[in-house]
Amino acid sequence: MAFNSDQPVIEQTWPWSDGYKIAVRIQNTVCTCKIGTDLNLQDLALKLRHLGIQYNKKRFAAIIITYRNPRVAFLIFAQGKLVCTGAKSKYHAIYLVYDMVERIRAAGYDKAVVQDLTVQNMVASTFLPWRVDQKKLGAMYSGMCTYDPEQFPGAIMRPPELAPLAILIFASGKMVITGMKDPSDIHRALEKVPWQIKQAKDGFIAKKGKRSSHRDVNNNNNQDGEEEEEDMLAVLLSSDRV
Repeated sequence: MAFNSDQPVIEQTWPWSDGYKIAVRIQNTVCTCKIGTDLNLQDLALKLRHLGIQYNKKRFAAIIITYRNPRVAFLIFAQGKLVCTGAKSKYHAIYLVYDMVERIRAAGYDKAVVQDLTVQNMVASTFLPWRVDQKKLGAMYSGMCTYDPEQFPGAIMRPPELAPLAILIFASGKMVITGMKDPSDIHRALEKVPWQIKQAKDGFIAKKGKRSSHRDVNNNNNQDGEEEEEDMLAVLLSSDRV
């Protein structure tokens, strides 16, 4: 089964997009499962060493396996818990988990089976076709939106009807959706949130009829510190704050 990490989940115009075509991509999927048996991590690390394993039980109580292509990582715990992060789709994550469990079985743990496979979080991103006045957005929706530039360069919206989703909005028009369990949550968010953000738009940044892509906006907004936003976003998404 082939998976294309660059394939947009959604690429279309929306009632709120003023004729602009919007591309939305899943950037990360985190899933967990149990495999029904305890593991000797020292033994497993030795048998799977060709996968580039990192294991130091004094520093971290799990094996870490990182793939370069696709860029995904696994954590494998002695109690038989497995965490997969970095997949670009729900089905890619499921495929990778089953493949890893087969590798564990081939390493001599033939009782290993996939159990309780659960998507814990999905993260998707896009660019809206207009810049955003984050301060205005925070004031208009103060009950569900916070904006503190000293803490984080993006406004954070948590619409109650979309819980547990959190929407991060940057001045450049970048929008990140976190807390998803299924790709259908992208539609739920895009049917509502951009209408609210549009009330605080601050000029257009894309050519009409052209997909509002990561490259388009980055080229137009390098002066806005997009690299700094990306770095801080990565920190935020790896913590419990969102």
